Amino acid sequence: MTRRASLSIGFLGLLLGLIAFILVDSSPPTAEAVPLPPAVFYGTVSVGGEPAGDGVEIKAKIGGVNYAFAPNQPANVPRTVDGTYGQFSVFQVLADDPDTSAKEGGKSGDTLVFSLGGSTEVAATATFTGGSVTELNLSIVGTGLQTIAVTPLDPSTPVGRTQQFTAIGTFQNGSIQNLTN
Repeated sequence: MTRRASLSIGFLGLLLGLIAFILVDSSPPTAEAVPLPPAVFYGTVSVGGEPAGDGVEIKAKIGGVNYAFAPNQPANVPRTVDGTYGQFSVFQVLADDPDTSAKEGGKSGDTLVFSLGGSTEVAATATFTGGSVTELNLSIVGTGLQTIAVTPLDPSTPVGRTQQFTAIGTFQNGSIQNLTN
């Protein structure tokens, strides 16, 4: 057999192998849904007509489940800064992954209910739209006092002497204030 004939047979074998590979792996690709990007919100936060204090937690619920997310804050919990949210830290509401049976976030058209701290008062509502950036100002009227912590807990004061107490109040909006007069 000549060198030309062996090259032709080798090329023919390579070509047949390539065709067989293409025929075997010619199944159509499976379609997977692409999750929506999160919805991003920002705005002012007021409590009783005044800017909210720093550190008030902000929740964004769908069906009673909180989907608010702040990737660059401790524990990813969104909180107020200087009476605002989403200004100094991204505030996101995650989108649902359509390829899973679990609900991980919002779907287009879902109603978001925003609240502040431990308050059950609605601060605002919005409609989830993945990939949107929305200014939404949050406001609640009530600031009801939830708890008071007084220290020292077990004072021992001699007769005729005075004892200084400290009273710290925690409000429905999550803010904490020294109530000592």
